[in-house]
Amino acid sequence: MPGSQVRLVGDWNRATVIMRKYRTGLVLQSAFKRAVAQEAQVFRREVISGVRKQAPGGKAFLPLHPLTIAKKRSSKALIDTGALFKSIAVHKIDDYSYFVGVHRTARSSGGKPLANIAELHENGGRITMRITQAMFHWFRSFVRNYARNPKSWGVGGGGARPAFRPGATLVIVIPARPFMGPVFEKMYGPGGREAGAAIMARVAILCGGDLGMLTSFRRLTQSGGGGSLGAVTGQ
Repeated sequence: MPGSQVRLVGDWNRATVIMRKYRTGLVLQSAFKRAVAQEAQVFRREVISGVRKQAPGGKAFLPLHPLTIAKKRSSKALIDTGALFKSIAVHKIDDYSYFVGVHRTARSSGGKPLANIAELHENGGRITMRITQAMFHWFRSFVRNYARNPKSWGVGGGGARPAFRPGATLVIVIPARPFMGPVFEKMYGPGGREAGAAIMARVAILCGGDLGMLTSFRRLTQSGGGGSLGAVTGQ
């Protein structure tokens, strides 16, 4: 239009620098990779914290059996030798995918797969075993030294309960004490934060606020003020 003028609003020099910085996509790609890795570490820390507090995701563990407490001399679940606790780790699958938990390669000092133990605690289950002579002598010695009323624990003889003797079948019921699911539910379930939004927020921080500047390009025809960026035409 004859006589019309164009007035640039906002920091266009800064906008030009930002556009040049991100035009190849490599900087943004790197930020996304770092953001996903950071989110995986945050999730792991929440799991570890939940186990230490004995209430992952704010849901308290079921109390241990009195016999278990007496044997390990502690009322805390999943914290005994520390092997299972320490095996909770972050494993990279690719630049945008991470596994958080107990890996199949993790082993106890005795060579047992810790992932199987973790799954048993997470979902609960039963362990069936034949009582050996050695187990019988250990238990009898244990009861003699540390226990007062083994029948109340459901492991002694009497009534319909099988006697704890060599050759008998022992069934140990492990109630579920989930330490991964409740944390995931708290962080990313209903009422929690959406995973994609959490990662995008991290990307914005890693980019030093540049993404906020780029977003304002949607308002190119708006008038200035409040840090907006645009072009205004007028007579």
